[in-house]
Amino acid sequence: MGSSDVSVGDATAPPCILYVSATGTVDGHTAYPTLQEGIDAAGPGDVLCVASGSYHEHIAITRSGAAGSPITIRGLDPSNHPRVDGEYTLPGGSPGNFGVGAADCLEVYEDPNANQGPFPRQACFAWGGLVEILGSHVVWDGIDVVRSRGGGMVVGDFAATGLAFRDVRLLRTEIAGVRENGLYVAHSEDVAIQELRLHDAVDYALYDRAAGDINWAGGVYLGGGSQNVELADSAVYHVVGEAGATAIN
Repeated sequence: MGSSDVSVGDATAPPCILYVSATGTVDGHTAYPTLQEGIDAAGPGDVLCVASGSYHEHIAITRSGAAGSPITIRGLDPSNHPRVDGEYTLPGGSPGNFGVGAADCLEVYEDPNANQGPFPRQACFAWGGLVEILGSHVVWDGIDVVRSRGGGMVVGDFAATGLAFRDVRLLRTEIAGVRENGLYVAHSEDVAIQELRLHDAVDYALYDRAAGDINWAGGVYLGGGSQNVELADSAVYHVVGEAGATAIN
């Protein structure tokens, strides 16, 4: 596949190889209609450029790049970020689904503030992230993640052992309006997070309303023995949960 010049945005950004747009084209280039389809087609060294707009998807990046040749997924226009929008319906199943699994919808109760999605009076909660990076040598740049019924972004796998993932860069991203951890890094090393704006991570999942027992969300949460995780030039605020902004277990 040949590359093309960046037609919109940062002239210093790597040239686009693949495109994503809900319209199916970007400046004459054929584009994948969903982020997941574009990600599934990308390989080491590819740059997937995402047109501005809203993408209602649960994203799982299960492919890896290579050292010096990462898979780069970036917004095409740095002044108008595309956004992965869960609309408080993703990830997870229907309210009342109490099965076992990270994406299941748990702890349903009546909540007048949960006014988004098809079940306006029920606060549904899922453990999983709306965007999950389950690969190494991956760059996520300038694509926002909002209104998740679970977490915002997860780098790595809760169930992994050792340091299973490495060399992940999360750049120029806003994570907002999520019901679990804003950003969870698990079993990963050499993770660089720059210019992150993370806010309004609030957990609606009350286990016992009468007792006031709540499963607290976190802002940036490091788990699974992750190493060499750098957070720079970022803002984390409006977090109801463990340590307010960050927690390390």
